[in-house]
Amino acid sequence: MMSPIFEYTAPVSPILPGEAAQLAKNFACADPHQRTFIGLPPSVKEAHGLPSATCVTVAFEVNGVLGSVTAYIAGGRGGMLRLSTDLMEALHLMPNMKATVRLLSRDGGRPQMEIHVVKVEDILG
Repeated sequence: MMSPIFEYTAPVSPILPGEAAQLAKNFACADPHQRTFIGLPPSVKEAHGLPSATCVTVAFEVNGVLGSVTAYIAGGRGGMLRLSTDLMEALHLMPNMKATVRLLSRDGGRPQMEIHVVKVEDILG
């Protein structure tokens, strides 16, 4: 496994479809139907050079099946990790569950990230 450039763990909060549609319009996404976003707190985005509207590839694993999506970085609120509802559904996340996002690489034209659900046993050790 690659060492992450940064790792951020926080409770998740949804970016609802209407807000995602507005973000896609504001960001002038290449695909006007883009609805997948990851909202990071401003301090995290600034510290790691990931301004809003940065396009990233996000890898994840659910029930042993690997997947990946193209997402755009958006703003976060109150220390929450904000995820579009499609990403929350794919990861089987409910609001206030914890997830970890890692920036793995800035190589090439699109940063590579991964996201995973923080399970209770991960917290308890």
